Amino acid sequence: MKTSGPDLTTSAALDALIRVTNLLRKAEREALAQVAPGTDLAGLVMAELSLEAGRLNGLVLSLLPDGVDLGEDQHGDPTGEDPRELIRQAELLTRQRPVHEFPPGTTALVTALSDTIRDRCRA
Repeated sequence: MKTSGPDLTTSAALDALIRVTNLLRKAEREALAQVAPGTDLAGLVMAELSLEAGRLNGLVLSLLPDGVDLGEDQHGDPTGEDPRELIRQAELLTRQRPVHEFPPGTTALVTALSDTIRDRCRA
């Protein structure tokens, strides 16, 4: 995380970003779990999606204040959930609050999430 985080306008925005980071971290793990040794094209697509989920999660973490409690286990085992759906859920969370309640940079995050859904989450 960065050394000094922004002040969020509302605790609801902070809660939403925490849920987004947890969903993206889970999407990263779930996609990576679908990559087998000697993987085929579908596995490569999941490997790429795992990397993208990690990149998006980094964007979210850069928006959070230092020392924020992320709640859920950030290193849990994969459960077989669809990582594309987890990314869709994360994007939806960013749209449930007015953007002015979030820290500067959130618009870029929403755009990146939307681009990822358009480009990599077609099921």
